[in-house]
Amino acid sequence: MAILARSGDPEEAERRLLAFAASPQCEPFEQWRILLLRAYAADRRGDAQAATELAVAAFEGAAQLGVPALPFIRERACAERLLGLVAGHPVAAARWTS
Repeated sequence: MAILARSGDPEEAERRLLAFAASPQCEPFEQWRILLLRAYAADRRGDAQAATELAVAAFEGAAQLGVPALPFIRERACAERLLGLVAGHPVAAARWTS
């Protein structure tokens, strides 16, 4: 699904990521990553509002786990691309403080 979100059909990525997030196979500690990949796919399909909301939720989810820099560790390219969308939001500082 990560490859689909990064370079495949962003609409299909959204459908699959939503389905996975709702499944019992998705661990709660991975929710931030699903949100980040959904944000990336939303950005790729030109939905800036959804991309921003999902990116904020993803960065906040990682911060709630106690590792605010986690998106830059696990999904660096996605996190860096989305960082501009969350500029000015407190979650944007995580890259520089962790």
